[in-house]
This record gives sequence, structure tokens and C-alpha cells, in this order.
Amino acid sequence: MKSPFFTRLFETLRIAAPALLALIVLNIGLAHQNIWPTLWIRTTPEISLELVVFVTGIALAAAFGLNFGKRAQWALSALLLLLVFARYVDVTAPALFGRRVDLYWDTQHIPAITAMVIESWSPMAIAALVLATLGVFAALIFIIRTCLAAIHGAVALPAYRRIVILAGTLLLGVYAVGMNSDARDWERRFAIPITPVYFEQARDISARLAGITAVAQTPAPPLRPYAELGGRDVYVVFLESYGRIALNDDAYAHETRATLTELEAGLGAHGWHTRSGFLTAPTFGGASWLSHSSLMAGHAVHSHDLYQSFLHSQDETITDRVRKAGYR
Repeated sequence: MKSPFFTRLFETLRIAAPALLALIVLNIGLAHQNIWPTLWIRTTPEISLELVVFVTGIALAAAFGLNFGKRAQWALSALLLLLVFARYVDVTAPALFGRRVDLYWDTQHIPAITAMVIESWSPMAIAALVLATLGVFAALIFIIRTCLAAIHGAVALPAYRRIVILAGTLLLGVYAVGMNSDARDWERRFAIPITPVYFEQARDISARLAGITAVAQTPAPPLRPYAELGGRDVYVVFLESYGRIALNDDAYAHETRATLTELEAGLGAHGWHTRSGFLTAPTFGGASWLSHSSLMAGHAVHSHDLYQSFLHSQDETITDRVRKAGYR
């Protein structure tokens, strides 16, 4: 004869364990961070505000007798997939490119990138990439759908539903207090919401289509440094570089500094002298034209909006300044 205690315990674990695991998996998808500077992610102890709202909403809907059919559950799964994808892109792009994704400008490079891939990759490699991408998204939506099914199964029962609603309400209250209190920083326990990313992208696209962009103007540097060159030849050469990490990181510094010392000695033997300094680039991992235009403009051009404004402006560039100093 089975013990009633163990029967209830087994039934509780059968329902609660999958739901709890589902919450953990979904929270990882919505609150992960990037392992800089790679494509990989790491988990964090932060709580996804979107997940709290999402699950609490499902529980409240169940409390009012609203049942989600299969189509609705697949639609919710697709919505969560969009949020997970946005989270991944939002934390990965800065690690790889030094900036967030800008849909308005970045999507304009898709045709050129596609043409480059078609030209340089074999049909087999392209097919493998497409299938792998579709496979990843199919696996993600299957996982999300399975997690939602476990959560729906739990909130269908009044006892679990009350727990979810109570916990969700408390967490939302904690977040609200943290956001509106200088004495409490409870909002730091939550991941930065990802939903605003879509609204920000939509707002920026609308503003650009309407011709509304905010561009900061910075005065050009004075002429004196150019005049002090005394008419000496000046060559400006852009080199793709690894940046100061090549000198500051112990993993590379020894070999890099040895090479630079040898180079400096060789130049010195022929009467040449070197001077070096660091500039903070407005980008890395791509969009090198932002660095080029920053040098030409004399101030940081750290966005595509500023870059386009620079191209179409009548502001003086470094070329204009050196011409005034007597250079060709």
C-alpha cells in the first residue's frame, strides 16, 4: 500500500519540477550575458523582468478561466523566441563590434554580405549554414514551447497558480520599489529589460525615415599643430590593428614589445625616429570607416548617423585644415 505522503510528494514533484526547470531555462534565455569577446553566453543570477510579467500574466489568465490553445501557445513561444534572440544580439554585438546593432544602417549591408558569401563559399557550405541556422531556431522554439507547456500545466492547478501570482506580484513590487527609490537598489537583481530594444529600433528607424536625426557638432582643432610641421611631408596610413591589448595584455605584450623594439632600432640606424600614442577608436571588430572619418572630422564619429552627417556636411576636415596650413 502506497503512503499518501509519498503519493502527494511524487505528484508535487511531477508538476513542480518541470515548471521550475522551465523557468530556469527561460530565465537563462532572457537574462544571459556575453563571454567577451566571443559568440558564447554565460548565465547570471539576474531575474528577467519580461519572464516575471509573462508567467504572472499566464497565471492570471488561467485564474480568469482563459485557456490558451495550441495556436496561442505557439504564438507565445514565437514571441519569447524574439525576446531571446534580441537578448542574444544585444549582449553579443557590443562584444564583437564595439556597438549595438542598428537595424536601419546594418541591414543595408546585408546584400553586400550575401553577395560576398555566395561568391566565396561553396554551395555545400552555404546549404550547411542555412540548415544549421534553421536547426538552431527550430531547437530553440521547441525548447521554449516545451517550457511553456510545463508552466501551463502548473498554473492550471489552483495551488500552483496562487503561488505563481503571489511570487510574480512580489517580484514586480521589488523591481518597482528599486526603480523609484534612491535608498534601495533592488532593481539590480533584475536583468535590463530587452523589450525596449524593439521599440528603440522602431523609433530610430521612424526618425531616420522622417529625416530627424540628432547630430552633435564639434569644432575643428586649431591650425597651429599643422603649421608647426614646417612643411615636412606627412603620410596618413590606416592599418587594421589589434589595439592596445597587444601591448597591455601579458599574453601578447612580451612578443609585441620585442618586435617593436627591434623595429625601432632598425629605423634608428637609418636616422628615423618614432613617437607613439593611443587613440580610443569609436568602433572595433568592424565599421572601420567610423575610425577613418573620426580622424578626418577631428572628433569622434561613433555612429552611422554621425557618419552620414559628416559625409553630407560642409564642416572642415583634416584635409581642409592642412591645406590652409600650406599643404597640397
